[in-house]
Amino acid sequence: MSAARWRAAARRRLRTLIAAGLVSGSALSAAAQETAPPDAPAPSAPNTPREARFEWDTARRWLFVTLAFRDVADAGVLRKLKLGLPTTIVLTGILYAQGSDQPLASTLQNCKITWHVWEEMYRVEVSRPDQQAVRQWSPTLNGVLRRCAQTERLPVAHVSQLPDERPLVLRVKVLVNPVSQELLQKIQSWISRPSNTTAASTGSILFSTFTGLFMTQIGEADRVLEFSTRPFLPK
Repeated sequence: MSAARWRAAARRRLRTLIAAGLVSGSALSAAAQETAPPDAPAPSAPNTPREARFEWDTARRWLFVTLAFRDVADAGVLRKLKLGLPTTIVLTGILYAQGSDQPLASTLQNCKITWHVWEEMYRVEVSRPDQQAVRQWSPTLNGVLRRCAQTERLPVAHVSQLPDERPLVLRVKVLVNPVSQELLQKIQSWISRPSNTTAASTGSILFSTFTGLFMTQIGEADRVLEFSTRPFLPK
């Protein structure tokens, strides 16, 4: 990018910041009264089970889930993304047999979003149990949300972790910009474990500390979204 183009991009970003009131404290109170922008997704009804697609790999060893949670990007989250502020979206999921509080398996997707002025694009870095720090670029927020506000065949459990003939439920918690250092350390431990361990075994220390952390309060975040999937029976 030429110097002139860089300066033009920087000026556009500065004008956006000024218009949004981030460089003037007088606009902060007004921002709290803003209604959701047209592209902010409508919030789902609380406690309503969500649709998700669960499927096996070809060898029927690993169970995967595909689901969307774009309503995590409310007006406040979208505003920060449009302003180019660094954002992290963390999804955690714990799998249970229907009617039981004993966790069977857990999964994670961690997405870091950074606006790059030189490229005038968002850099998206996604980490999950089966891959570490896959970096992609997107010129639009829609592309960012397609990578960070939904999962595509996210590993959930190994067949050895699942009971026979019992419906299962995935309880999901999504956090935007969590501030808990304990949480961030656990995420790093999960991501940094050996590549041949897509899921931590139920009796392992990693599994117990990871699930225990997300079954309790985990500190502050810009936004927290919680929901469960509809009960399903792996076929």
